[in-house]
Amino acid sequence: PANMPDAAGVPDENARPQIFNSAAERMLGLGPTDDPPSEWSARYGTYYADGVTPYPAERLPIVRALGGEEADEPDMFVRNERQEGLWLSASARPLRREDGAAWGAVLVCHDMTERKRATEEIRRLNADLESRVRARTASLEAANDQLAREIDEREQVTEALRQKEKLAPLERMNREHAGPRADVSELDARIKAYELAFRMQAEAPEAVHRAKETEATRKLYGMDEKEKADFGPNCL
Repeated sequence: PANMPDAAGVPDENARPQIFNSAAERMLGLGPTDDPPSEWSARYGTYYADGVTPYPAERLPIVRALGGEEADEPDMFVRNERQEGLWLSASARPLRREDGAAWGAVLVCHDMTERKRATEEIRRLNADLESRVRARTASLEAANDQLAREIDEREQVTEALRQKEKLAPLERMNREHAGPRADVSELDARIKAYELAFRMQAEAPEAVHRAKETEATRKLYGMDEKEKADFGPNCL
């Protein structure tokens, strides 16, 4: 029928076109031809789904159907001087007379372009979403690591302040004891030595704090590997 949405074509046993509806001409870009089947692929510009590899004429569904074979191609691309590019599916079946003798073939093609483009767009959007999720995950992991480091630093400062508060009465007693003995240099030196020891104790955790090491350093020392969990950190 003229208003049939799918392309339809019927060549006889000699490959001469008997039916070639308007949808076929619209999809293929060209009308019927008297060229031999060996030239149909080149004439209509048929390609595999990649749109680059030419479709062999002898493998065209309609040519195979003329040879008595039922043939289907779910994904074919067409491009020629009058057709900028279109994906279609094609099904062809041989036709026979009542006595079983061959009488050409019938070809029906369905335009798959919109579905193909929609599928590609969905694939692109999924890939973009996965990329965004990976980037966001990496960002959150980095933020969590930074937060963990800040919490650890605060705990160290809090512990240092706690230690200082514990030693404050002792420092006051040292000063009171040293007041009337200002000329005793040995006592003053000992007090200063104790104060230095406290400062070293307060600062030492910061110097050996492994959480601040970069990912590259952690991998280099195998700090995240089970078999090196003890040895690697000790080396670092």
